[in-house]
Amino acid sequence: MVPSGGDGNIAYNNLIWNNSGGILVDYGASNTGVYGNTIYANNANGATAPGIRLGYNVGASNATIRDNIIFGNTAGDITIQSATNTVADHNTLGTTDPKFRNTAGFDFHLQVVSPAIGAGVAVAGVTTDFDGVARPQGSSYDAGAYEYVP
Repeated sequence: MVPSGGDGNIAYNNLIWNNSGGILVDYGASNTGVYGNTIYANNANGATAPGIRLGYNVGASNATIRDNIIFGNTAGDITIQSATNTVADHNTLGTTDPKFRNTAGFDFHLQVVSPAIGAGVAVAGVTTDFDGVARPQGSSYDAGAYEYVP
């Protein structure tokens, strides 16, 4: 996925797995938001791209990376190559197993023990998850494309 060029791009509630890379914010994109995505094991065909890359070719400015799960990407989580004023917070990153239900069955919903539960914050305009479930389900927001539903 490439939010590129222009101003105010938003990428949210995406499931990105088994590709040759995750999300690339580039080509002069400014004020881009990357919110509530699940980016898992994007190492297809021996790829070595990180989960999220900012500024690979031209660059990016004022990107906000928030409430994402980025796990199992061999080239790492977030790489900033040519970007200015990047904010990255409330993400569940590759050093912390997010405890998905069943990755072999492509079920990236969260287990009750997931550290992504309650790890997020409110993001204006992102009021539901990938399934259309309201955010938050409890007293706090979850990271990733899915809110945990007991």
